[in-house]
Amino acid sequence: MKPPAERIIVSSQLPAAVQAAHTPPERRARVELNLDRIVAAAIEIADRDGLAGISMARVAKHLGFATMSLYRHVGSKDELLTHLQDAALSPLPQIDTGQGWRAGLAQWTHEWIAAYRRHPWVLDIPITTPPLMPNSLHWTDIGLSLLTDLPLMAFERLMTLSLLSDYARSQVSLQENIVRDESVPVNREHLFYEAALRDLADRERFPALHELLATGSIFEMPGHPDEGDRFMLEYGLERILDGIEVLVNRRRDTA
Repeated sequence: MKPPAERIIVSSQLPAAVQAAHTPPERRARVELNLDRIVAAAIEIADRDGLAGISMARVAKHLGFATMSLYRHVGSKDELLTHLQDAALSPLPQIDTGQGWRAGLAQWTHEWIAAYRRHPWVLDIPITTPPLMPNSLHWTDIGLSLLTDLPLMAFERLMTLSLLSDYARSQVSLQENIVRDESVPVNREHLFYEAALRDLADRERFPALHELLATGSIFEMPGHPDEGDRFMLEYGLERILDGIEVLVNRRRDTA
């Protein structure tokens, strides 16, 4: 028998306190709003729609809460972006410190690249403060652990990590921006660039560039015919590590 209409109550219309009181303990943690849930929802939106898709109202709607309820946990959208920036660095890298400082730093840098590729929208968040959030500090601590035995001063250790993380950020940012340009063929960016150079670099206006192009394909990678982008990324990383190694050896020779 169907109950009287006046006795039918839609649970979503009940006061929040009543709903919470009737929520089973095993579900309560999922229903209650907290910073972790807000950040997780914002990341889900950003992964799907990019940073432009993030707003306090949209995150609140995604979670099924009123917009103002978010402000009990996050003071502003800028504050939310700071949390997103740090959350994008999870999981933390697992690096074997016994493999030597150079191999360790190379892996540390590749972990940065992987993190940016997992959440490329994080590159659109301006960096306005030094790394002070928890995950950022963990990454710094892991990087410093690789430099423990090197004859470098404190600021040189931090600058070494900054140099490598900035390199990772710039490389992924460049690749992402090229991918967004629909006029550039996907996975053929370097070939597109070379073809454009050959059209533009005439002998009189750009003699050195013209001479370089006359030597053949400028992006021909010996031993890496199908890995041009990876080869170029590794080339830059190896040259940075070479420079650090020169400094380390110089310090050890004069110690």
